[in-house]
Amino acid sequence: MTRDQEIKLLGALESHITFTADPPRTDGCANDHRLTRAFLTREGLDVETELAGLVERGGRCCDCEVVFNAKLGAKSGFALPQDPD
Repeated sequence: MTRDQEIKLLGALESHITFTADPPRTDGCANDHRLTRAFLTREGLDVETELAGLVERGGRCCDCEVVFNAKLGAKSGFALPQDPD
């Protein structure tokens, strides 16, 4: 998956999943990879290969873990910009 595709995946997941910090809560995640799988399929990528890579990078059990742990867009020193406070 290219860095641009990773950024698109992050946007796709964040458009379906709501994250709140206080109290910590995630809404819209079905505790599986259904949204990630759907995105990979739409992009014409090898779903099992790409998902295995995301799992290895920390997106182990569900779509919200892909967002929180897989460091999407972080390859080769690239990091997504942080929201200004």
